[in-house]
Amino acid sequence: MVEYDVKVTLVLKENFSVKEVCNELNIHTDKLYRWISEYEQYFKR
Repeated sequence: MVEYDVKVTLVLKENFSVKEVCNELNIHTDKLYRWISEYEQYFKR
């Protein structure tokens, strides 16, 4: 969960691009977009 939070935070709060984070961490963009969506749904309740 911590790893997930760090990646999402880099995009949402630190203004890194999704592509930049994915390239650096070697994950697919779809995965990060899904995590961002889940994070936003969870914290906007």
